[in-house]
Amino acid sequence: MKQLSADSSNELIRQESLFGRLPLLPSEREYGTLGAHNTCFAYAVATWCFLTGSYVADLVGAVQGVVCLIAGSLIGIFLTSMSITLGCQRYGLEQIDFCKPAFGQRGSRVILLFFLINMLGWNGLILTLFGNGIRNIIQAFGYTPASWVVGAGVALGLGISYAIVTRGVHWLNVSNSIITPGLSALIAFMIYMLISKHGWQEIAAAKPLDPFPNPFVNYMIAVEIGIAGGIGWWGGLGFLARNTRRRRNAVYPVILQMGFSQAIVCSVALFSALVVGSGDPTDWMVPLGGPIMGILALCFVALANVTSSSVSMFASGLALRHIKAFRLLPWSHLMLLTIIPCLPFVIWPQELYSLGDAFLTYNSCCAARR
Repeated sequence: MKQLSADSSNELIRQESLFGRLPLLPSEREYGTLGAHNTCFAYAVATWCFLTGSYVADLVGAVQGVVCLIAGSLIGIFLTSMSITLGCQRYGLEQIDFCKPAFGQRGSRVILLFFLINMLGWNGLILTLFGNGIRNIIQAFGYTPASWVVGAGVALGLGISYAIVTRGVHWLNVSNSIITPGLSALIAFMIYMLISKHGWQEIAAAKPLDPFPNPFVNYMIAVEIGIAGGIGWWGGLGFLARNTRRRRNAVYPVILQMGFSQAIVCSVALFSALVVGSGDPTDWMVPLGGPIMGILALCFVALANVTSSSVSMFASGLALRHIKAFRLLPWSHLMLLTIIPCLPFVIWPQELYSLGDAFLTYNSCCAARR
């Protein structure tokens, strides 16, 4: 009986570590080197990368844009990750708890508010892009999709994300190990399709879509967009670092995948926006690669969106444990609460999606102040 009671107590402590605020022991952490790279890549390569590349296409050409995106993303992610990942990894702390020595109990509530807006706002944006992809595929087959299709796609993405996060971090690790190889191949195929159809000379010679008169202003803003994209990851870094077993797994995968790889995918959107007129791959993969490749593009990008959404929802759930009324809620009920703020994206997906650049600016300003 005593042994049974001890086992039950250990399991309760373990559950509180995985789904609550107790520090994670190294033996309880999910991510090794490969798992950390897979998760960071799948988290980074969501369709907001394509959105960012489209913004840069308004300002600069292909060559300048690649330089701006890579430099800006690496600067932004380095500045953000160094302040979060090492501490969360070493002590196994949830991100808001890690902020309390600097901001105090009351100050951390302000950080908590910004954190939740960050994570749940991104959820809605990337799942709106998922819904847009479903609409584009329907159009590729010659049908006219109803106006509710995009909102239904957002709802579907929320449902899949909920199914993943209620089963724990292990499911995230498994799904990312499957998604990452296919997503890497898809990104390489996108680059191949663009270059084979248009040629590098045409891409490099393409003019910015809507630049300011001063070229230095365009270049400066493009770099700032890259920095904003890197800094914008601040909300998920503590969650990822907390679940890594070694310190190098908390740092190098973040820099390489959420900095460099993100910039490469943003560059794909930059190229496509310059020569095709759209940074969304589901718009141009169907005409260039045919319906089959368009569907494959949608599936893999959609899965990346779902995994990104799942990481955001999981981190948001842990953050909600800081609110007294939610501390004892079952994990599945707590995850339902993270869905509620995203419901407006089901009703008004395009209206809220049009504010994506404003949200990126807000998010980066919050991270910088933090």
